[in-house]
Amino acid sequence: MSQFDPQPGEKFRHFKGNLYQIICRATHSETNEDLVIYQALYGDFGIYARPCSMFTSEVDHDKYPDVAQQYRFMLLSELKKQSQMTELTKKEAKDIATAVSSLMQEETKEEDDYVPDQDPAMVHMLKFLDTDDFEEKYRIVKEMAVQNELNDTFIDNMAASMDLVIGDGSLEDRTSQLMICISTRKRFESTRLR
Repeated sequence: MSQFDPQPGEKFRHFKGNLYQIICRATHSETNEDLVIYQALYGDFGIYARPCSMFTSEVDHDKYPDVAQQYRFMLLSELKKQSQMTELTKKEAKDIATAVSSLMQEETKEEDDYVPDQDPAMVHMLKFLDTDDFEEKYRIVKEMAVQNELNDTFIDNMAASMDLVIGDGSLEDRTSQLMICISTRKRFESTRLR
């Protein structure tokens, strides 16, 4: 949709680097203030509420002078467009690398040499989060599994984006569980409207 009109299902990056998904919009019962309800795509997958005006506000660059991101939360598709339209500065590349690092919770290349668009695992992850097509989601997970790009954090984040929880187990078992869930969802969603 739009940077300034967060919609359910959209993914945003906070200026400090973490990723979040919009659950819904709500109205405060006392003040009638427009609220954004969103969930973390990391850690304990906490759920938060924030006034929409604050959610879409610009970063206070007096308080955070080193932050390159313009808005408190940036729509992932907007970040991707910006990185495609303009060459990333080292500072922006470093900020995005930090976000990717926390999302993947594993070692990455040196941040000075790191260009996020060249990280195949992250490119696949973003494609997974951006598509609503379950067949495409299945294909992406399968490709990531074949290329050994999956890890427990990716599986948790992919599952959370679909409102699923994948149980503990080996990486292969968890990958298989995720693929079965996507396949089942694909079958269910394709026949639901018939």
